[in-house]
Amino acid sequence: MSTLADPIVRAACRARILRLDPNSGPNWGRMTARQMVCHLNDSFHVGMGEKYASPATSLLQRTLVKWIALRTPIRHSGR
Repeated sequence: MSTLADPIVRAACRARILRLDPNSGPNWGRMTARQMVCHLNDSFHVGMGEKYASPATSLLQRTLVKWIALRTPIRHSGR
């Protein structure tokens, strides 16, 4: 199993990130390269315990809220 603790895996990930073109459109789904990187960054912060993500436990959260969240255009502040 690959892990980011492995320097070879980190180097491969870095190489893939450096090949991203911010002007290219989505290849799978609707996210642009920039949105995908922000999404993955947030996921890593959740996994490291630096950010909280509440579980989607109700039918409303798993359907309507998810639909709205995935389709609402929101500009990122670029921390």
